[in-house]
Amino acid sequence: MGIFSKPDTHSVLLVDIASASVGVGLSGVREQALPELVVTTRVPFAHKPDFDFVRIEHAMLLALRDALGVAFREGTLLLSKKGYPSSINHCIISFSSPWFVSKLGNSQSDFVSDLMGRYESDMELFASDQGLHSATQVRLLRQIEDEIIRAFGIKEGVSPQNFTVMFSKVVDHAFQDIEPALFVDMTGHTTDILSMNKGAFHTHHSMPLGTLGLKEKQLEWNAFWNELSKERSEEFSSGNVFLISDDYPGSKDLLGSLLPKARIIPFGSENGFIREMVKFDGTALPNERLAILLTFSNLFL
Repeated sequence: MGIFSKPDTHSVLLVDIASASVGVGLSGVREQALPELVVTTRVPFAHKPDFDFVRIEHAMLLALRDALGVAFREGTLLLSKKGYPSSINHCIISFSSPWFVSKLGNSQSDFVSDLMGRYESDMELFASDQGLHSATQVRLLRQIEDEIIRAFGIKEGVSPQNFTVMFSKVVDHAFQDIEPALFVDMTGHTTDILSMNKGAFHTHHSMPLGTLGLKEKQLEWNAFWNELSKERSEEFSSGNVFLISDDYPGSKDLLGSLLPKARIIPFGSENGFIREMVKFDGTALPNERLAILLTFSNLFL
């Protein structure tokens, strides 16, 4: 039994808040059946160099409102047609940086620390499994919940999570003998890296480098990776690297150049194991990040 008591057939709202976009999905879950992605949408938001955190936050909330509206208009009727409740029983929200600050062996970038430091008085800690703690703004989380309540009426059963931790748990459940392993989440403006070895998380790093301008920022990537390698040479030199990214070709090539001895495994629609965990219409996985959220929710909550 998970932390929330749920009926045999229920509907789940998925919200993924990344550095440059917000993804929202509606899904249905039946006992003894694969959870189903019914509708997904992703809305980008502006994140310019001259933006302070207040403006980034405002842009994200507008994108969230738009994405929730699309999911409500397109998804609630589809849920009913497929035999799922039109009312939402549970919501899972994932955060990538810069919306959290890792507390696990972290070499936090000045960029992210500065953004979060401006609102230190508004933060409190909430814990993910395996002792990995994240700090997020209480005020911002309440604003996100208000948008969800306004769109879907759900007031209870909202679960905030760290995306990279969820990603690692889903992959660890699906594969065997993956360690040592890195889990790399690359979104538009930021990248989160989580290392796992001997059944435990060891380090969690965030940096202000993402999929936008990969080629132009090659020197910055090289410098950052060299620093990581000095600290954790074993974890950052070989093994399996599980990648989820907004730009798979560019991201895979970059990691291949930084980690020539590692096995880079892009997590996209070509990964057949996700089809064993999530049901969806069509042949292409509509949104792999939301598939991770749904799989995590189904397995662990």
